[in-house]
Amino acid sequence: MVPPMRPVHLLASCLLLAACGDDPAAAPAQPLPAPAQLDALASDPAVLARGRQLYLTGKGYCTTCHGVDGNGGPQGARLASGQWLHGGSMAEVVRSISEGYPQKGMRPWKDSFSQDELIALAAFVRTLPAAAASAASAK
Repeated sequence: MVPPMRPVHLLASCLLLAACGDDPAAAPAQPLPAPAQLDALASDPAVLARGRQLYLTGKGYCTTCHGVDGNGGPQGARLASGQWLHGGSMAEVVRSISEGYPQKGMRPWKDSFSQDELIALAAFVRTLPAAAASAASAK
């Protein structure tokens, strides 16, 4: 005869089974593509268009803090300056958006956007300094 499970053993078994589940939200984030692939994506017009759309109307409304043109706002950094506090490579900008900087008021967006969306946002955000320079020289 098998002895009955003690409550502590039952709890431990349930926790172990839960940890082994198929929950995609619990899956580790997939690694970013190689830098050369990220750079290629950053120049893809479809990726840039998607990033612009997400920036302007996406789940987080980036414009609320950073402004429509990336010139910043009451809370958000000025993205159109070309001065990247945490690095300006594609990987660094993706990481900044994904992980955020809560101590500076930027929440992490990794749970709100897919990796493809984060890459598209980063690609578009990196175009803001060039757009600002172009607009300034047109005046």
